[in-house]
Amino acid sequence: MTVKNEPTGDKIFTKYYNIMLVVSLLTFTGHYMLMATLPLYAKELSGSNVLAGMMITSLTIAALFFRPVFGPLIDSKGRKVILVTGAVLLALVSLSYQLAQTVLLLILFRVVNGIGFSAHTSAANTIISDLTPGGRLSEGIGYYGISVIIGTAVGPALGLYFAEASGYPTLFLVVFCFWLVAMIISFFINYESKERVKPGPGIRKKEKFVETTAILPSLIMFFVSLVFGAVITFLPAYGVAREIVGIGAFFTVYSITVLISRLMIGRIADRHGFRIVLIPSLISLAISMLALAFAGSLMMVLVAAVFFGIGFGTSYPITNAIIIKRCPPDRRGAANSTLLASMDIGIGLGAFVWGFVVEISSFAAVCALLALLAYWYLERKDN
Repeated sequence: MTVKNEPTGDKIFTKYYNIMLVVSLLTFTGHYMLMATLPLYAKELSGSNVLAGMMITSLTIAALFFRPVFGPLIDSKGRKVILVTGAVLLALVSLSYQLAQTVLLLILFRVVNGIGFSAHTSAANTIISDLTPGGRLSEGIGYYGISVIIGTAVGPALGLYFAEASGYPTLFLVVFCFWLVAMIISFFINYESKERVKPGPGIRKKEKFVETTAILPSLIMFFVSLVFGAVITFLPAYGVAREIVGIGAFFTVYSITVLISRLMIGRIADRHGFRIVLIPSLISLAISMLALAFAGSLMMVLVAAVFFGIGFGTSYPITNAIIIKRCPPDRRGAANSTLLASMDIGIGLGAFVWGFVVEISSFAAVCALLALLAYWYLERKDN
């Protein structure tokens, strides 16, 4: 499919871009409402922490497995088709959760949830890259990411509120309403033409599922996501071990920092180049881990959160912009799926590995430096 209204001007907040911001906000708010509550629901049904943990693992594995499938489909069948398909699956599965009276059935629905989430987010990222002017990619992707961060910030609290105040059936109904509205709005994304685009000469059969130009930049986000997965997993236990009260404020400060940085950094990167932003952001990520390693008070933890927010919050939109710049226009779906798959692997592996690493902060700092090394190699290769 081709893009009939791909921007030629310099305006970011166009009709379809704004629609996607609303769709993303609704989708991610519902997503994180379930992320915070389904493990608790599973534990109520089974009494097992292991099965409760499967609520996150099963979704991640399903999303990871299907991203390489949806990427080429986004390029060949169109962005809207995959976006709506994912939205329909999400809406249906949110109602189905009420029928799950066993953990096995709950896991099955969670897998379907992961498939829908994979389709919807892969298509949404590609649509945003289509709709953002080429000279403002970092800025446009960064603004889009703000809707994700807001959903991440309010979703868990909202989910826990409905689960505790009204019960899980009401929670599932609220999530259904969020995702139903997102699905309906998705039908208004009509900027693609129906003309088929012949694959570029560089696209070979072996590149069908993975876009090769996106592999090296995705490696940067793999290492960054290793850090993120480790931090979100080990931080609560870290607070208990060091007797730091209120360590959950780390995520609040992190979210605020991401919001502020994305309002500023994208414009700087687009005007002065990716290097001037990405290198300091990766260094900031390493500094945050070192600060966390020596933190003996909540204040030091919050300082680490600021550096962490700058590092993770900035590196994603910049890396995404690099990938869009490097890949053929008719392979943006596959390129975005390659990036998101690398992040799925990194977050999942980081959450798994931390239990086997004694000095998790040192491990995470090394990962941040490896991301920096990957970017250095990428620049050297391109130049």
